[in-house]
Amino acid sequence: MSKGRALVTGGAGFIGSHTADELLRADYEVRVLDKLAPPVHRSANEWPDWLSKDVERIFGDVRNRDDWHKALQGVDVVFHLAAFQDLLPNFSQFFHVNSVGTALLYEVIVAEKLPVRKVVVASTQFVYGEGRYQCAKDGEVFPDGRDPQRLAKSLWEPVCPKCDGVIRPLPLLETHANPKNQYSIAKYSQELMAIALGRNYSIPSVALRYSIVQGPHQSFRNAYSGVLRIFTLQMMNGRAPSVFEDGKQLRDYVNVSDVARANLLALEHDEANYEVFNVGGGQGYTVLEFAQIVAEALNKEFNPSVAGEYRVGDTRHSVSDISKLQQLGWQPTKTPRDSVRDYTEWIRQQELDKDYAAEALATLRKTGALRKASGMEPESALDLSVVIPAYNEQERLRKHVSGIVAYLSGKDLRFEIVVVNDGSNDDTAGVTRELAKIYPMVRLVDLQPNRGKGGAVKAGMLDARGCYVLFTDADQSTPIGEVDKLLAKLEHDGYDMAIGSRSVPGAEVEEPQVWYRTLAGKLFGVGTRLLCVRGFHDTQCGFKAMKREVAQKVFPQVTSTTAIFDIEILVVAAREGYQVAEVPVKWVHDPDTRIPYNLRRALRIWGELFRIRRAHRVGWSLKVRK
Repeated sequence: MSKGRALVTGGAGFIGSHTADELLRADYEVRVLDKLAPPVHRSANEWPDWLSKDVERIFGDVRNRDDWHKALQGVDVVFHLAAFQDLLPNFSQFFHVNSVGTALLYEVIVAEKLPVRKVVVASTQFVYGEGRYQCAKDGEVFPDGRDPQRLAKSLWEPVCPKCDGVIRPLPLLETHANPKNQYSIAKYSQELMAIALGRNYSIPSVALRYSIVQGPHQSFRNAYSGVLRIFTLQMMNGRAPSVFEDGKQLRDYVNVSDVARANLLALEHDEANYEVFNVGGGQGYTVLEFAQIVAEALNKEFNPSVAGEYRVGDTRHSVSDISKLQQLGWQPTKTPRDSVRDYTEWIRQQELDKDYAAEALATLRKTGALRKASGMEPESALDLSVVIPAYNEQERLRKHVSGIVAYLSGKDLRFEIVVVNDGSNDDTAGVTRELAKIYPMVRLVDLQPNRGKGGAVKAGMLDARGCYVLFTDADQSTPIGEVDKLLAKLEHDGYDMAIGSRSVPGAEVEEPQVWYRTLAGKLFGVGTRLLCVRGFHDTQCGFKAMKREVAQKVFPQVTSTTAIFDIEILVVAAREGYQVAEVPVKWVHDPDTRIPYNLRRALRIWGELFRIRRAHRVGWSLKVRK
């Protein structure tokens, strides 16, 4: 027995056709109203073959009152999905189609006293604008879009609107909206009309804010359809996927079949009346992570093109909180990998008569919707790289990385934090990936198997991109604020390298090590000065900075993988004639040290000193320029 007749506007399109199928399975009669407008559709004279034969078809335009009159006759419920979607600067069309079309829907229902039981209106996650963030100083904040001047300089991350500090993205809640481009403004107007006019005239209405919807039937012809279409077409043609910005922006993706189920749920639950719901995947992925998923599905080598282009009016991070809809019993059932697999299977069956991806990108560039930022060369773009060697450091990273980010962000520096996972047995790599989603300046170098601290630092220093490079321990025994002293030596005093010291006047040592470690350290210092390099009071403080070109010269010559690799750094610096400053720093002993101390280890350390001496053919102890 039929549950009634449902009208689906845009019913021949992507979400509309899947919604029509879901309604048919749920015993509704289905009518679709569609203009079959290019470029979404191939031709205005041809209904797509994926549209069920059980669907009644009306060719019409939601901007036309007569078409609404015809389509609404005998209808019990309406899914208003028809919309103009693109990124081109033809601003008026967004409002003619999306806003006026929605107003006409309610106008005809009211004027003709039609017995429509419910209206479900499609909205978008992009009505949030830049969305919801957390500032360590000011709490929850809502940035008013990103500054175009910052974007032009490749400064992708929004800043706190109150203090200009670092902020981290929070899940988007239905209680907020701040649309910032022509498409999202028009879609938000649809929401407002649906809820207000629906309530005023007793027409139960629901607005659904879709995240990035993916799956079969997604148009490959227009510029709007997004990363799945672009990445798939590019890789199928043997080209690298074009990743906008730096690829670290967060998005959540939802499968179209899950969206169709959400549409039906909103229809059949009275609790949804006059409410707005997020419909998303429930998990954020960086664009680079998503591109990797596409490459795996197509069995292609992952080699993305990250050229520093950005879309005007785009948001940095958008991940929706879906708990409100979950309370009605809905859950996403498919992952982005499912969506990519379904889409690639479908698109291989389509007639691709030209390079739609290249055409779409060319159109966006020509109209100014896609722009190129300056300063994307990594070697010149970053002021500082902070390298953190990490072996089983998941807890310390959780504890300290946010503080490092906060401090450096307040110094007007462009920086990165390179965490080198040294074959850890815990979840150091996973924690770093999660931190990178919160703080895009964090990135992971994943070493397998374990290479030792010297090997980890070497890998990070050679991978660093900043003009200056610092390595520091995960326990932050020397606080990150001490970097200012080292950078002053490099930037203003002309030194090539600056090393932190706990043993020169001005150093502050809190909670000293136990006596036997202190004594061993002094004896080791004597041995270092006699056998390898002299002129320093403390060679082992894990807080050293240098110019990038110095790191690129020194570290290829470093062979020690042990904790005394610092000695070899100074030996090489002496051989190369670099000027090194020893700088007093603050230091707090961490009792939970990862480095054990016993007689066997002591003998190995002394053996390593002699090996370094032989490897670099040190005659008498070398003197470093200071």
